[in-house]
Amino acid sequence: MFGLFKSKKEKLAEAIYGNFRPGFQVVKKYGKWDNKKSFGEIFITNDYLIGYLNNYINLCGKANGVEGINLGKLAARTYELMDPIFKEFSKLEESMDRYHNLSSKPNKELKLATDESYIFLSSVMSSEISNEILSSKIYKEAAKYYNSGKFDADHQFAKKKMPDDLYDKKFMDNAPAHILIGYRMFEQTFVKRLNKFYKVKF
Repeated sequence: MFGLFKSKKEKLAEAIYGNFRPGFQVVKKYGKWDNKKSFGEIFITNDYLIGYLNNYINLCGKANGVEGINLGKLAARTYELMDPIFKEFSKLEESMDRYHNLSSKPNKELKLATDESYIFLSSVMSSEISNEILSSKIYKEAAKYYNSGKFDADHQFAKKKMPDDLYDKKFMDNAPAHILIGYRMFEQTFVKRLNKFYKVKF
């Protein structure tokens, strides 16, 4: 039974990380930061980024029946996939303490990250979008982008220029509208903030 859950947790961690991996890979290749520290050590210093990722992990975990200490294990495995430095207990503890302290006294950045990760995940998990999400600024922008035809143009460009390990062409060819709108929100919130923080320029 334990082995079954361990397998489920591993697959879920990989699925969660998979959504963030392309953005992380771009930043690891083109970003700039203090080279005395790893990508992950710098990542956890940003209130918005750590707030978004942790809330996303929590929401995905609970949606899949993961609770309590197992939710912490899911987060730990996701962080290890992001940066192997978190295999060190002291570094993992540092990341968990950082998020716990931030959550105990939430600031504007954490609140924004929590709201935006919730809107993104709610959009991609169901085609039945609530009025709360439909009325949000980021959803309206993403829907306008999709409905204007700009998605199709950008998609064709990405199919030609992006490497297969960073852009799932087959998935994007067949994904329903609510998922494509959701990923536009993800790009305009988390990915944009990630690139800005690590000084990525194209």
